[in-house]
Amino acid sequence: MEGISCIEAISCGLVPVISDSPQSATNAFALTKNNLFDHKHPLDLAHKIDFWIENPELKAKASIKYIEYSKRFAIAGAIDKMEGMFNDVIAKKKK
Repeated sequence: MEGISCIEAISCGLVPVISDSPQSATNAFALTKNNLFDHKHPLDLAHKIDFWIENPELKAKASIKYIEYSKRFAIAGAIDKMEGMFNDVIAKKKK
């Protein structure tokens, strides 16, 4: 569920700060090192939050990048890709 929450947030333009925990796949959504914090070090989380607060121009650019990045997870695109996959399999079976 946390991955879906992250997708919802980034599709709205929020810039995430995500844990690098090996027990979570959400860290795959981190586009830069400043979007990822060391799950064993709370101060790293604080530093990453401070980074985005102190760099509003970079945050604004990251927001745009995340909105664009999130489009690949839109349901319409996923359905189109799935349909293409099915068509490829059907075409291969016909050969």
